[in-house]
Amino acid sequence: MESARPGLDPAGYGHVTVVYNGADVDLVYRPDDAISRIQSHAMALLGIACTVPPALALFTEDGAELNGMLRVEKLISPGDTLTLRPRVIR
Repeated sequence: MESARPGLDPAGYGHVTVVYNGADVDLVYRPDDAISRIQSHAMALLGIACTVPPALALFTEDGAELNGMLRVEKLISPGDTLTLRPRVIR
């Protein structure tokens, strides 16, 4: 069975790497997951406590902060490297 979307594995999952302070974790995601799910999973694997409101956010390689409420599908691509770092103050 072949994936209907480029870059996804045959089961329909994508893979990304999240980097934080020199440590990195590889994660599997579904295109319909929220960005916040990837962030929560990465933080748990890296042993980082969650805060309310969140002090950290995921950023693309070009420095764009990803909105945690949006779906992964249109924001990242399989194989991307994301950085977990402090949120941008607006």
